[in-house]
Amino acid sequence: MLILATVLSTIALRMNRWMAVALFLLLCCAPSNLQSQTKEQYRPSIPKVWDDTIMKDLEIPLAKVEYSPQPVPASFYYQIPERQIYKSYAVYDPAHEPRGYIEWLDRASPKSNGIPPS
Repeated sequence: MLILATVLSTIALRMNRWMAVALFLLLCCAPSNLQSQTKEQYRPSIPKVWDDTIMKDLEIPLAKVEYSPQPVPASFYYQIPERQIYKSYAVYDPAHEPRGYIEWLDRASPKSNGIPPS
């Protein structure tokens, strides 16, 4: 910390006082906040969005009520499997395509986009 204070005091001579204080806070406080955030893995709480009572009133019924669309029940909605989203690659004009690009794509196996399923 002594070295950091010495460096900051020499920087403070060239900057105004508030810039030196802001730099000091940035260098001292930011790493500790980052460490405390990365110790435990982030788990978002995802609310349930499909509620049977709300979905029933979501649409205005048609003139003939018997032909109005009916939403699927929440039990069915939450049984639908999640779709895997794969990484996409650039599409080039054949005249400007890098040499061997299509062959490289043919050899590559499909990759996930990196977003973990909820």
